[in-house]
Amino acid sequence: MFRTAAMISLASVSMNTPDTFRQVPVLMYITFILDLMVALLFTVEMISKMYIEGLFVPASSQNLNQLIRTQIAAKSSGGIDQKRNRAYFQKSWNYFDAFMLLCIWASLALQCVEFYVTFHCSVNSNDKENILYNNNINKDYFTCSNNENFRRNYGFLSVIRCPRPLILIRVFRAVLRLQLPQARVKAIFQRSTHQVYNVTVFLLFFMSLYGFLGVQFFGDELNYHCVLKTANETYITKRDLAIPDSYCNPAKNPDAQCPSNMKCIRIASSIQDDGGYAGFESFYISIFTVYQAASQEGWVFIMYRAMDCLASWKGVIYFMSMIFLVAWLVKNVFIAVLIETFAEIRVQFQQMWTPRHTADADSSKCFPSFNAGNFTA
Repeated sequence: MFRTAAMISLASVSMNTPDTFRQVPVLMYITFILDLMVALLFTVEMISKMYIEGLFVPASSQNLNQLIRTQIAAKSSGGIDQKRNRAYFQKSWNYFDAFMLLCIWASLALQCVEFYVTFHCSVNSNDKENILYNNNINKDYFTCSNNENFRRNYGFLSVIRCPRPLILIRVFRAVLRLQLPQARVKAIFQRSTHQVYNVTVFLLFFMSLYGFLGVQFFGDELNYHCVLKTANETYITKRDLAIPDSYCNPAKNPDAQCPSNMKCIRIASSIQDDGGYAGFESFYISIFTVYQAASQEGWVFIMYRAMDCLASWKGVIYFMSMIFLVAWLVKNVFIAVLIETFAEIRVQFQQMWTPRHTADADSSKCFPSFNAGNFTA
């Protein structure tokens, strides 16, 4: 039942989008009812577990004889029963379940606010007549100014729905129940985490290094464009730019870089105007630019831009060295360590899952025997 509820919650949050509600308004009610039912079910489960297991201290509802028997059984079973006799907040998975439940209730509260904003939209007389005669919600409710302003100013609140798809882990956790030696599993993950941590620091060091070098090399000097000579320099529009947009170096002759009816001036642009992180104005923008170049997607455009606006050797040296070190060397080392780590984890788990009789059968030997004076094996 709880696995089904988790799948329903996943389907509900997948349908919970403004475009979906605009196309099919009735889904707003369906998702709200489904989320409410799932939240109530998981709330009952959490309260029941807290009552039975105790909140922070295990529930002392056993007598002395039962307690002694429980401790003896826990020692004989290797501590598994002792782990089960923990309080609610002494189990790590219960923290995950409580966080998922909190996200569902927060999503319901946000949807109630969206209900309030939607039903307080101002509609014209024709819309009111349509609502009265059709007895349904007109789609214009979802495109009114109140809804648009709410999404523009408070749309970031929908981030509370982002962790909700992780509720699918409850399904995998219920299906995959493995009894493994905890000490060995902990040792495996500690070693693997140490390796991944080291190579991650190695990668971040080179990315930060080239991020700082990009700020020092280029800064905000990559914003020189060819614009019309008749353009107002205080208010440049896209009509004033060259087609295609051309970058230029103010230290060189503008006539050799721009058309005859254009000049080279500096334009203060933003991330929204450029359509992405492709610059070195600040450190965080430079880090995103280095990450994009490390993926080897679109890095040539920012390199040509740097060669057009500044001395060509700066762009060539910076980007060639970055592609060789970060994109080829460091990134491949990072991927190789990850692959090797997961391969080692797989081998370790296979050794723990392999039955003992299989190992004994593989290590069996054939002893020699003597038959009628002949030596046979």
